[in-house]
Amino acid sequence: MVCGAAAGETATTDTFEALQRNAPPWWDVVITSDAAAAKQQVEEAWTLLQAWLQHEHAVDLSRFSPPLNTITFAKIAGGLERCLVPLQLESPLVAYAQSLLTADSTVKIAALRALAPVLPPELHLPSDAQGPVLMQASERRVALLAQVAADPAQSPFPPLSALALLPRSAPRAPHACCPNAQLEGCWDARSGQLRAQLVALRSIVAGDALTVPRVSVAQPSWRQRRADLRASLGDAAYECACARCAVESRTVDASALPPHDTLALANQALEEGRCAAALELYRAAAESAAAAPAAQKGVQGDALHGVGVALLGCGRWADAHRAWQAGFALAPEHAALAAQAAKDAAYAAASAGDSGGGSASVVTEGVGCVWENFDGGVFLTREPVLSGEECAWAVETAEAHAQEHKGWTTSRHYAVPTTDLPVHAVPALRAWFCALLRERLFPLLSAQFAPRARAAHSWHVHDAFVVRYSHAAQRHLPLHADQSTHSLTVALNGAGAFEGGGTYFQHLDSALRTEAGHVLSFKGDLIHGGDPITEGTRYIIAAFLYLDEQDASGCSNKQGPLAGQDKAMQVSVNWKEDAGSAFSFGFGDAS
Repeated sequence: MVCGAAAGETATTDTFEALQRNAPPWWDVVITSDAAAAKQQVEEAWTLLQAWLQHEHAVDLSRFSPPLNTITFAKIAGGLERCLVPLQLESPLVAYAQSLLTADSTVKIAALRALAPVLPPELHLPSDAQGPVLMQASERRVALLAQVAADPAQSPFPPLSALALLPRSAPRAPHACCPNAQLEGCWDARSGQLRAQLVALRSIVAGDALTVPRVSVAQPSWRQRRADLRASLGDAAYECACARCAVESRTVDASALPPHDTLALANQALEEGRCAAALELYRAAAESAAAAPAAQKGVQGDALHGVGVALLGCGRWADAHRAWQAGFALAPEHAALAAQAAKDAAYAAASAGDSGGGSASVVTEGVGCVWENFDGGVFLTREPVLSGEECAWAVETAEAHAQEHKGWTTSRHYAVPTTDLPVHAVPALRAWFCALLRERLFPLLSAQFAPRARAAHSWHVHDAFVVRYSHAAQRHLPLHADQSTHSLTVALNGAGAFEGGGTYFQHLDSALRTEAGHVLSFKGDLIHGGDPITEGTRYIIAAFLYLDEQDASGCSNKQGPLAGQDKAMQVSVNWKEDAGSAFSFGFGDAS
């Protein structure tokens, strides 16, 4: 498909006339070792097109000026080879899959049956299911469909592909392997046409030129990107002069770039999961920004915060929090660093042995609680750790705070969104929860996961929040890994208050349900998800924790490069009907 777009314009016959006059023939554009074969391809294509135009549409080719012949056709093809820009438009079925989450069961069942020909077998409804079993099966499959449809690598709905031919008046943005804009397809409902538009990928500094990707920039090898560009542009000697290629080919040191350019390279590396590279680039950006004019101080703060995020991506939890503390000392005006410092300070009392910050011994024998040990590092208490009164008070306190402060939050965990309240933002909950961690939960975790750890302050809080699940709002969460070395959830109400729910662990192929006051604890890198709530409201406290390996000899907090990525890891699922339950909670915090 060839479409034209730029400021409402479309490609016209003027564009084709310009191609005929100025473009080289196609065989001079493509990189090939056999020019004769390329010429023959063009001649055969022109012969077929000429026959189709004359015999099928009765087109009089002699009325064109300049005349349409093999040479002009070759020039048009050569110009298109150099000028066409590939576009992709997200399939509308992706949005439809998301909309099914809030549909009733009848609609879910009908949609899954209609989509069955293009869905993988694990998303097919069981042929013999009826009544409540069929409804539950549709809930689980729609939840999984919404998850995989949003992931381009797993989606059963491929994007719509197109080729854009830009008019001569359209801006010709140069290529960069770390572009600040990209050309995207969009549907113009008013004109009924597919158009192309330039979309900014980040804030663009005044005076910076617009740049776009001409090939896939997700390729980590600069040599491979260069080969792709040479093939795309038809220039066997082309050398990319962008900042990313200069740094990766070691032609230029990152510290020699403007700080905002180095920061952009670091952000791109982090987004692509190249956490070690991102860490070095963030450090370089922070150092160069520190020596730059005052206008670069915002860049310095962003880079200092990025150092901590990249360390999380490398699984270095304690180092990440230390980096944030150091960053806040250098850039106290930076909002994200200030918020992180306030959160760490709020939970410091939980890691200390007393309110004065001293250490305390942990009794790992006779903790006073019995638990069931599941395979792979999952523990579920057999006796409640919280009383019914404590659970009811925590729910009431959270709801009261929500009513006074514009409701529950829904955007803190952008990778795996939850309806929650941060514990550290509710003073009464914070003090109570810190004492709960210090006196009951950390000793329990030490007995379960780190029996050789000697001090309670080995455990630290990365984040903690009260989560509310309800049939009318947030019903489930997709499969993911947490941003923690260890995680726990405390149930604040029992199964009598809701139907459905439960935490599904992929490696166990089953879901675990907890009663009020019970604690479910597990390693943060385990893939888990949640069963949808079908009726009522469920409340839990979820906590992301890390065990500082410098403080405790019994456990390391380095889990590998995927364990702490800023975006919670999304995974593919081989669904089994007899698993009992599907998805559950787990969060990817951007803090």
